[in-house]
Parts: sequence; C-alpha cells; structure tokens
Amino acid sequence: MSEGYSYDLRRLQLMQLKILKEFVRVCQKHGFRFYIMNGTCLGAIRHGGFIPWDDDIDVGMYAEDYDRFIRCGADFGEEFFLQTIDSDPEFKTMIARIRLNGTTILEKDFIDADIHHGVFIDVYPLFGYPAEPVRAQMRSWESLLYRMLLMEEAPRNHGKAAKIVGTVACRVIPRSLSRRIVRTIHRKLRSEPPDTRYVAFLYGMDVHLLHTIRYERSWFGEPVPVKFEDMTLPAPTDWDSYLKLRYNDYMKLPPPEKQNSYHSFEFVDLDHSYEIYRGKKYLVG
Repeated sequence: MSEGYSYDLRRLQLMQLKILKEFVRVCQKHGFRFYIMNGTCLGAIRHGGFIPWDDDIDVGMYAEDYDRFIRCGADFGEEFFLQTIDSDPEFKTMIARIRLNGTTILEKDFIDADIHHGVFIDVYPLFGYPAEPVRAQMRSWESLLYRMLLMEEAPRNHGKAAKIVGTVACRVIPRSLSRRIVRTIHRKLRSEPPDTRYVAFLYGMDVHLLHTIRYERSWFGEPVPVKFEDMTLPAPTDWDSYLKLRYNDYMKLPPPEKQNSYHSFEFVDLDHSYEIYRGKKYLVG
C-alpha cells in the first residue's frame, strides 16, 4: 500500500500502459483516429516512452470520433471502466478517462467526489477553432463557462480573473438554466466546419480567460507512427511544430528541480480498490 508520493512510479506507468493498450484495441475495432499528446507525445519523441518522472498518459481525438467513442463503454474488458459525466455523473468534466478497476488514485480536485477513483488515462476531444479573433475569444470563454457549469465551481488553475468570473457565474445562474447553457455550448463547440484552419482542445492549461492555445489543423491530419515503450502509437502529423508550440525547446531536459509531475495525487494504492477508502480517504466528513 502506498500513501502520498511514496508509490512505485514505474509500476503506475505500466498500469497506465495496460489501459492504453485496451484503449488502442477499442479504437482499432471502431476505426477511431487518435493522437498521443502533451507529455505522452513528448515522452515518445524524447525518451521513446514515458518521461521518467511523468505519471499520466494523454490522448486526443477529433470531437466527432470522441462523441462515438464515449458510447463504447461495453467494448472495454471487465478490468476497465470508461468514465464520462454520463457513466459517472459526479465526474463533472468535458473529457473522458479509462480507469483500471481494483486500484486507487485520489486527486485533490476529486477528493469529495463519489466517482470511480482507479488508475486512469485521459482522453481529450479536439475541436475546430475559429480564425477570427473575436469569435475565437468567444469560443474560449464559452469553453470555460461550459467547464464551470459542469463542475459547478470556478476553475482553480486559470488565474484570478477566471476564478472570480466562475464563482459569480456558479452562484448567479440557476441550475435549470445552467443545464440548458451547457447543452447549447456543447453544440456550439462542435459547430465549426471540418475545414477550419485551426483546432483546439479547449481544456486544461490550453485555455485561459484571455488566451487559448490553437494548432494548425494540418498538424492533426494523418497520424505519424512513433515508438512508445513496447508500442507503436500515432503522433500528430507535424509533431515537431506541436511540441515546439507547447514546450519550446522540447528536446532539452528541464533542470532537476522541475523534473516532477503536475498531478496532485493525495493517495495512491495500486493493489486495492478505491471503494474500501470511501469515507476514509475520500468523501470524508
């Protein structure tokens, strides 16, 4: 049993790799195109696998494939759980996760949520993104509002302005109205034509109140096979431009004091189900 950051990182990575292989199997079965992204893509190019200190796997796919993918929970083996806000209502996010049953990994942001807390990998939807500055800024605000209303709280990692706006929005907008707004924005995020010049993930650190990272659509065309551990995985078409935009001089290692993960894991047990910790490690009080 592990507590805090004393868990076996390599063992966690291998569990995530197991989940990834099941994800790949389901995607291949249905013909879903996906890309490795963020630190997973960087790790593949720079290390041929996991960044040695990384503790997650990120993949992304165009929203049209994502919307079909999240209906494929029954295609996963009995060891796995496809987690969305529909399959696990307290998981109030716009992304999906595939969880490994019989394990525990508690994050600070979900410590009060009654959800599946197993080891996971993240699946992000990729949206068309407007080229016009005004429409682009509106789309960024809409995506932030969408996430705030789903979570029913202000974002924690997007600056003071976003926190203030989110707090006010969540207090002022009635729940019945917020559900209608969420449905409307859900449609708008998917409304861009399939030939827009830019695409964006509209989630996480890609999105701030006044800035969203956008990518050339051509960077996410036909995937390029790259080595990741004992697998060959699809990277963005122009993974070099993608990684330069996200990490600048991406082949340069960060200084030792920055060689750590950004995740805030509160508790990890790779041998036992999260269910035994309900009321003890999460949902306490």
